[in-house]
Amino acid sequence: MAGIKVTAADRWFSLAIREAANWTCASSGMVDPEAQAKGSSKRLECCHFFGRRNKSTRWHVDNVVCLSHSEHRRFTENPADFTLWYQDYLGAGRYEMLLAKARDIRIKYSKQEQAKDIPKHYREEYRRLRKERKQGATGILEIISYE
Repeated sequence: MAGIKVTAADRWFSLAIREAANWTCASSGMVDPEAQAKGSSKRLECCHFFGRRNKSTRWHVDNVVCLSHSEHRRFTENPADFTLWYQDYLGAGRYEMLLAKARDIRIKYSKQEQAKDIPKHYREEYRRLRKERKQGATGILEIISYE
């Protein structure tokens, strides 16, 4: 089995999301101090609420959350629990907006956007967030979504 294809856009998006979360699981609160120091982790994952196949939400910041590997698996195996938790996590308004975006089949990203623009945006976001951390920022930082 080939596994999941990870593009440059996916890689930079995932790093930016986890950096914005300060390498902390949103569900359990588990922190990866090594990742906080070096900016990379195999213990924390970027978990999509609507699957990666849905391009309208694949790289939208409201569609993902930083979770530990075990929490990611737990929610994957219990989608009803994940839905309830995610609605609470996002709040009703943001959840409804995300749901509408996921259902909007008119949203398309060109090959140029997927190959160059989206990775560039999230690479710059990741670097900006790392710089803020080095300047003393703590906690969850705001990340600007590619629109």
